[in-house]
Amino acid sequence: MSKRNLLVQFIGQMALDRVRYWALCASPQYLAQRGAPAEPSDLVDHDLIAFRDQEPRPLTSTDGSSGDFDPRAARCQLTFDDGLSQKLATMAGAGISMNSLWSVHRELSEGSLVQVLPDYRVTDASVLWLVYPKANVLSAKVRVFMDFLLERIGKQPSWDSK
Repeated sequence: MSKRNLLVQFIGQMALDRVRYWALCASPQYLAQRGAPAEPSDLVDHDLIAFRDQEPRPLTSTDGSSGDFDPRAARCQLTFDDGLSQKLATMAGAGISMNSLWSVHRELSEGSLVQVLPDYRVTDASVLWLVYPKANVLSAKVRVFMDFLLERIGKQPSWDSK
């Protein structure tokens, strides 16, 4: 499909201060055995779970201090190419992982996952775009799905605690 036959619509920017999109998580069992890191530099002493080829991600705290989530600098026990497998490994106690809040907000509220370094946010300038085929008339299913995404993500996402 040619780029000329596509339309795009902005959904949201992940770097907005009012919204947190990422969380470092671990299971309560892992934290009971290994303890919780107090600052990002402590992550080198922990087992990290990451996406394959994950680059270091800057972390910034509410007081301005900073560090990195860098699986290459720590013991990266497991690497995955999908978020569900990463979440399940984290819940099973394999280590600390960085997760999209939309995928773990239920587990965090239920207590099967615990947020690690909660005062730190992942620095991220990613944006979300909806890309769809250019058509004179969109099908009802496509329009309903687009409206759903814009409502759930484009405003205040349901997983954002603020």
